[in-house]
Amino acid sequence: MVYRCAKHFRGKVVLEDVSPAVSDDYIKEHCREYVEISPDSVVIRDTLVSLSGPMLAGLETNGKKLLIPFLKRCSGYVLIEIPATKKDLAIFRSLCSNCPLKD
Repeated sequence: MVYRCAKHFRGKVVLEDVSPAVSDDYIKEHCREYVEISPDSVVIRDTLVSLSGPMLAGLETNGKKLLIPFLKRCSGYVLIEIPATKKDLAIFRSLCSNCPLKD
């Protein structure tokens, strides 16, 4: 079963009730690697990443974490941090063959 609720990530909320631009800027500033994801195109840990437009997801290999934006229909966008497995990172990397990687 695929869930459509951010609570299934059981992650730490980094930003709450923000615009997509604020979320994207935060990811660019805090993540070494990131990928643009399309609305309703990614399922991770049986949860569909719900978005209304393209947004960035951040990958931190050293810290082994993901920063995932999510549209909560009742309260707007949130940015959630979850511990990342190799499988999680592979899902996001498969979306982009030439994603930005900061030095």
